[in-house]
Amino acid sequence: MTDDRFRSAEGAREVREEYARLLSAYLPDVERTVVDGTHVLSAGPADAPPVVLLHGSGGTSLNWATEIPRLARTHRVHALDLPGEPGGTVVPRLPLEPGAHAAWLAGATDALGAPHAAVIGESLGGWVALDYATEHPTRIRSLGLLVPGGLGPRRTAPLLVAGLLSLLGRPGRRAAMRYFTGWSPSNEPGLERDLAVFSDLTFRAFRPRTDGLPRLRRRGPRPDHRAGDRRVRRARQDARRSAGRSARAHRLRRRGRHPARRSGSPCTGPRRAGDRRRRVAGPRPVEFASTTSAVVRN
Repeated sequence: MTDDRFRSAEGAREVREEYARLLSAYLPDVERTVVDGTHVLSAGPADAPPVVLLHGSGGTSLNWATEIPRLARTHRVHALDLPGEPGGTVVPRLPLEPGAHAAWLAGATDALGAPHAAVIGESLGGWVALDYATEHPTRIRSLGLLVPGGLGPRRTAPLLVAGLLSLLGRPGRRAAMRYFTGWSPSNEPGLERDLAVFSDLTFRAFRPRTDGLPRLRRRGPRPDHRAGDRRVRRARQDARRSAGRSARAHRLRRRGRHPARRSGSPCTGPRRAGDRRRRVAGPRPVEFASTTSAVVRN
């Protein structure tokens, strides 16, 4: 049976074999399970607080290879391969509409025995995490988002540039990855270089999504940003009182309501393994997983 996620059967085979090799080489102690068709990497004490990791478009759970061992010291980690992406999940590609991925994730976390977990997502995985939090807010213990999709207008120019670069062979594909992520692979042997080679393989073999992400649905009246800017200080005080001393809020270097221009893809954002997570100032995923989320209502 042909796997229509990939451009050829040979490409699909190469991706599967390299994925398995890298897991054995760099994450030998993780548990590999399949729950309702969803491929999951699990690690850490069974009775520890659960944290769910969701990778970006065109990626796999190997995107979290450097974070899983750190998180597993204090948490029960579940890194899921998203449906329709090049990982081991055999669930068909789901429509990019509100609720579809949330229902999938709710079923998977129930099967894993983690119905209430910290959820961390990047790019497309960030959009899935937001969809899940919107549909099932009581199931979210805390939420960590890395360049999540669906929060701003879709920008098509980066896709066109990357498409043109990818026509130039391997150097062009590497240039396209640098354009999207700001990351250049190391020439030193080890995890980073192997993940760079794997990313290049999936970039060649995988058929990425081309449909855009719907924006996060607005709940309640449209916010007045000017009024909101004047009330930021009061909102912080309310958040501290509502959440208690255990809650922590992290501010990004660029503040206000205008996000940084350079992010991942304008829609699903192919965030590659070994991307700029290490260069971003602020809390690491291991810190996000240990926070208590707070909701501010004015």
